[in-house]
Amino acid sequence: MKNKKDYPLVSIITPAFRAEYFIKDIIKNFSAFKYPNIEVVMVFDPSPDKGVEIARKMTKNKKNWRIIANEDRLGISKCLNLAIEKSRGKYVVFFMTDMYVDPSCVSEQVKFIESADSTLGAVGAKTYDLHHRDLIQAYRMYFLPQTGYLYIPEYGLKDKKKYNQTFEGFSGIDGTLYKKSVLKKVGMFDLDIDSGINDLDLIWRTWLAGFRIVKIPSAKIFHWSLKEGRATEKWEFSYARMIDIFIQNYSLKYLIIYLPQLIAVYSARGLITLCQGNPNPLKGWLQSLYWSARYLPTGLKKRKIIQNEMRMVTDDYLYEKIFSPMSLWEFYKHLKWVQTHITPKILTKEGKNESILTFSK
Repeated sequence: MKNKKDYPLVSIITPAFRAEYFIKDIIKNFSAFKYPNIEVVMVFDPSPDKGVEIARKMTKNKKNWRIIANEDRLGISKCLNLAIEKSRGKYVVFFMTDMYVDPSCVSEQVKFIESADSTLGAVGAKTYDLHHRDLIQAYRMYFLPQTGYLYIPEYGLKDKKKYNQTFEGFSGIDGTLYKKSVLKKVGMFDLDIDSGINDLDLIWRTWLAGFRIVKIPSAKIFHWSLKEGRATEKWEFSYARMIDIFIQNYSLKYLIIYLPQLIAVYSARGLITLCQGNPNPLKGWLQSLYWSARYLPTGLKKRKIIQNEMRMVTDDYLYEKIFSPMSLWEFYKHLKWVQTHITPKILTKEGKNESILTFSK
C-alpha cells in the first residue's frame, strides 16, 4: 500500500458565486473522493446568499480545505487564477459547484497523466447530464473555426460502448486536470476575458503551445446541462468577445480567413434575432465591437507574445486536432436538431429558477 505522500498532490479548484443551492452537495462530494492526496481551494465572489458561510462551517475541521472569500467581485477568470496561485499541487483540476464528480475521477486522471509523455498537458473527463445521468453532456468536442462555437456530437445522447474511446482534442475546463506547470507556461486564464469563453481561450492556447489534451471515459463527472435565462445581454457580450480571442490566437493566415466570417455570422445572428423580438444578441455584439476597438492595442500586444513566444505548432496542425471541418450550414442544422429533440428532455424545472443561475448572471 502506498503512503499518501507517494501520490502527487492534486489541487481541486472551485469558483463560487450564488452557490448556496449547490454548496453542501459539492463539499460532501469532494469529501468522498478516493484519491488520497488532495487539497481543495474554493474562491467565493461576494453574493447575497449564505454559500461562503455554509462552506466555512462544513470545512472548519478540514486541514486540506481553504475557503477564500473576496471582498469585491472579481469574476470567474480572476477567481480561477487566484486559486491557482494559492494552490500547492503538482496538478490542478477544475470542478464547478453545479456538478457531481465520480469519486474515482481524479484517481483515474492522475493514473493516466502520470503514465503519459511530457506532451500531455491535461486530462479531461467524460461529462454526463446531472439530472439525466445516462445522457452525455460532452465528450468529443470540436471548435468551429469560423465562429468559436462548439460542436459536441454526442450532446444529449444515451451513453453507449462506442462512446467509451479515449478522445484527443478540444475540451472545456470543467473536470479537466492540468499540470500546474503547463498552466503557468500558457499564461493561465486571460484576465480580460471572463465567463463564457475564458476556458475556450485557455484550451486553445494549451494546444497552441504544443501540449495535448486527452479525455478518458473512466473519469466521469455529471454537470448541469441547461439553465434558462443564460442568453442575457451580458452573456451575449461575453461570448461575442470571441473576436478578441481570434485576434490573439490565430496565425495571420487563418485570421484573414476566419475573422471576416465571424463578423458576418455574429452580425447576421444579431439582426435575425432582433427581427424575431430578441435584441440581446445584437446588443451584446455591438458592445463587444466597441469594447474590442478599445482593447485592440492590448490585444495586439498579447498576440505578439502568443505568436512569437508561446506558439509551438501551426494552425494547419490544430485544424486536424481541435477544429471542426463542418460547414456553418451543417452546424446550423445540427443546432436546430438539438433544440428540437434534446433541449426539451434535458431542461428541468430547476433550470428555470433565476435564483440558482451562477456566474452566467
